[in-house]
Amino acid sequence: MALWRADATTSVIGGPSPALAAALCSAELGEPQPTQRMPIDALRELFQSAALLRGSVPFATVKLLAQLAGDGRVEVRAGVAEALGAYVDLYPDRIGPLLTRLAADVSRKVRQSAASSLALLHWHRPVAPPFGA
Repeated sequence: MALWRADATTSVIGGPSPALAAALCSAELGEPQPTQRMPIDALRELFQSAALLRGSVPFATVKLLAQLAGDGRVEVRAGVAEALGAYVDLYPDRIGPLLTRLAADVSRKVRQSAASSLALLHWHRPVAPPFGA
């Protein structure tokens, strides 16, 4: 089962679930947390609401996604690669290396998700003026 499939019980309108809120707080404070213990529902919620979390807690979300980028589960790494696409214009210097690492993942699914987000990253980067202009 894919971790980021739509779930009718998940709602971010009232704020994140307690598990996701705790994970975001820990990430923002720089506290290491065992990502394997993060509830599957909290991971689904994170991946589904990455664009919404951008408006309220972007730094914490990116830090949590960075921690999850090294998770042993393919679905989690693919979800991270896809979710990072929502933040490429905010933190390109932090997200670029993460996506580059995920683009070299052993899993084809992770590489494809990372390639899509890397395309967004390159699309948002400013183009330098021609030499001598």
